[in-house]
Amino acid sequence: MILVTKTWEEISFPTYTPAGDEAEPNFEDDGFDFIDEPMGFRELVGLIEDEACKMPSCWPAGGSTFEWLSAEPQMDMQTGVWRTIALHYSQKNPTRNAKYWRWAFKAAGVIKKAQA
Repeated sequence: MILVTKTWEEISFPTYTPAGDEAEPNFEDDGFDFIDEPMGFRELVGLIEDEACKMPSCWPAGGSTFEWLSAEPQMDMQTGVWRTIALHYSQKNPTRNAKYWRWAFKAAGVIKKAQA
């Protein structure tokens, strides 16, 4: 079993002004879908693929325990708020579980064979 945390963040952008002022995004909210959730290896790979979390926090992805995976932001068409989710390796995992994080990156196609 490997412990994984899933976070989310929502931002919105102010409406366009004719004056052309550069507006900063408004950070609406952020939080956790789950924290330190135990899951099996196949379940983790399935989660990465199901949530389309294919954007590593650094490039090239190495599968380090300090790297996380994000999905493309999705916009709620009714509110105009953009939501991004990310998967993180829990630092509460025993050291021996670090290899499974890297292996999951490989199995989900985040780390290409040429990088491995």
